Amino acid sequence: MKLNYYVVNPGGNITAIVYGKFIKGTKLKITKNILENNSTIEQVGFWTDVKNNNINAKLEMAGGEFCGNALRSLGALLACNKKRKFYFIKSSSIKMPIKLNSSINFSEIILKLDLIQYKKDVCYIPGIQHFLSKERFTILEAKKVLKEKKLLRNKASGVISYKNISADTYNINPIVYVRDTKTFYEESSCASGTLALAYMLYEKKGIKKLNVLQPSGFILKTSISKNEIKLGGQIVSIKKETILI
Repeated sequence: MKLNYYVVNPGGNITAIVYGKFIKGTKLKITKNILENNSTIEQVGFWTDVKNNNINAKLEMAGGEFCGNALRSLGALLACNKKRKFYFIKSSSIKMPIKLNSSINFSEIILKLDLIQYKKDVCYIPGIQHFLSKERFTILEAKKVLKEKKLLRNKASGVISYKNISADTYNINPIVYVRDTKTFYEESSCASGTLALAYMLYEKKGIKKLNVLQPSGFILKTSISKNEIKLGGQIVSIKKETILI
């Protein structure tokens, strides 16, 4: 089967977006093939239409996890065809549609603040949980930490190492595990990990605006106001690829 898909670079964490409806087993097979065929791609999302005039699309990751950069990527793809400021995307991990402010060059997700919880160095976002630490870890060390925290059983989990490099800027080094796809990546960018750090610093220090330098060298910006948290950054490129499955 010949399959077309999009490759989006949302500032690192390069994402493949496949349009079409597939059963879970087929999604996992497509994901495996794409990841093996292109080593720059870190994850695969599946885009389908929704029979609802208030929702522009639905995004499902192969592992059913929440992925902020995949949402940002799909927002940019929608902006290629529909010129509007805001888009609403349904995600399998969050009940309510997620609001995005997207163009072909920039994409920002907007989440309700009460979706996120923080307790004992772990930030809980529906569909993914992150352990936050100032300490750096190898993949093997990260796996051990996630096992100790009993997070490996979840759809997705990560270890986010962070460092304060200036007044309002931090850097992160994310290691993320997705249970069903059996992938363990030192990601080049992690939107959910950035959200986790921003929320932790808001809870602990009252910080509302943050610049977070990703391993890719790009910055994701977060801001918290009223009952919302926003995360946005540059969309570097969008291209179309083909693979035989």
